Formats: sequence, structure tokens, C-alpha cells
Amino acid sequence: MDLWDAIKAIALEERALVHDEESGEFSYNGEPEADKRVYARAFQDWAPGKIDGPAQVIFATIREVLEL
Repeated sequence: MDLWDAIKAIALEERALVHDEESGEFSYNGEPEADKRVYARAFQDWAPGKIDGPAQVIFATIREVLEL
């Protein structure tokens, strides 16, 4: 799984992103607590190597995913 997909999966699990089954589109829910959970989970997965890449790239990818 590439970095974008891994972060998107975390965002969906933490409900920072919502998937509309009918349209197939994703939308951002705007909940700050969900955003915090996404950042925390992504870096918790990054620390032991479950997500690969430099911290700056992880951070930038999270921002991109949450801006959908």
C-alpha cells in the first residue's frame, strides 16, 4: 500500500474523511479531534516502520489527504 492510500485509510477509520457510497466520493468532515487522531495514528504507524517515508513527507501527505 502506498503512502497516500495508507493515510487515506487511517483518515477513513478515524472519521476525518467520509465516503459517500452512492457517489463514490470522499469528503472531509472538519472535526479537529478526528484530524488529531489521524496525525497521531499516522506517526504511531510510522515510528515502527508500518508507514515508510520521511516525517516531512508523512506530514505533507496527511495535509493533502485531509484537504480532499
